[in-house]
Amino acid sequence: MDNLNSRERIQKAFPSLLKTVRIEKITIAGIIDEAGVSRTTVYRYYYDQKEILTKS
Repeated sequence: MDNLNSRERIQKAFPSLLKTVRIEKITIAGIIDEAGVSRTTVYRYYYDQKEILTKS
């Protein structure tokens, strides 16, 4: 995920996590780890995991 901006990285992290984690088990912490961004960055763009899913 080299040249992607933070929002794109977050949007790509969610479907990537869905390959290995059930949707109800996906957390903001998991998204942060997968996307390589900070918690503040996630909440700058999204209210919660559900919003990430609907905008991915």
